[in-house]
Amino acid sequence: MTDWENYRTMTHYNDALLLKLFAFEFANNYGPLFYIAFFRKNHKDFFNSIGLPALEDSCRETNTCMSELSLQILTLMIIKPFPKYLKDLIQPWLKNIFNRLKKPKEKSSLLLSGGTKLDNDIFKEYRKPDLGDFTLVEYTEKVIQYGFQMLFAISFPLGSLFFFITILCDIHMDAKCLLKVCKRPIAFMAQDIGHWFTILDMINQIAVVTNAVIIAFTTEFGKERPLSQQLAIILVFEHVVFLVKYLLATFIPDVPQDIKLAIRREEYQREKANETLSIYLRVP
Repeated sequence: MTDWENYRTMTHYNDALLLKLFAFEFANNYGPLFYIAFFRKNHKDFFNSIGLPALEDSCRETNTCMSELSLQILTLMIIKPFPKYLKDLIQPWLKNIFNRLKKPKEKSSLLLSGGTKLDNDIFKEYRKPDLGDFTLVEYTEKVIQYGFQMLFAISFPLGSLFFFITILCDIHMDAKCLLKVCKRPIAFMAQDIGHWFTILDMINQIAVVTNAVIIAFTTEFGKERPLSQQLAIILVFEHVVFLVKYLLATFIPDVPQDIKLAIRREEYQREKANETLSIYLRVP
């Protein structure tokens, strides 16, 4: 679909592709969690509304679904990264072994023609498997993990610790894959991280609302309260969080002042160098 849209630049193409990809991943990964948090406790009303009154699904005695939601998030945050870890480690290792067994003659001829250590290193790099679309896959996986933590933070506060541990492990494995296991990728300049920043900001905005609704309608604290008090909890919670977020964004700049000064100094020096060069070129 993105190919048919025929974008003018690769930046626009990649932005459109990742928006479609993340929309699919959002529904696929977070849909069951939204169901457990907001619909499962009202299973009769939910199934009646979609024309399936005979189905039964509830959260046992308390019917708050908080324990089930916490368990589901814990399972996803711990179990979900493991297939990727195994793929990142085992698949390139098996490919390297297969390539060594498949091309022994090519290695011998290369050693005979060159015979130096540099030639051997070049051949080893050539034999390594390609990374593929490394950036898109890694960003998607990490943003999905980030969403597990942010969208349902109130149900599993320890999720931040597990998220931190899994990200550290993932960074270590990615570094090993980039430096030792796979071929070095070709670097391209980019203005920024593209629409990933927009997606992360969107997750933060949605997370405020989802956590407020969980407090008001799913937890024991807000479940038994009247609807007016539940709505008041949502409004107070989200306004306080958005206010704190705005204050932090206002008083903590994205670019530190010393970095801004260094950038301005570099721009000034570049302009002076261009002026000096232009004067030198005009001299007969």
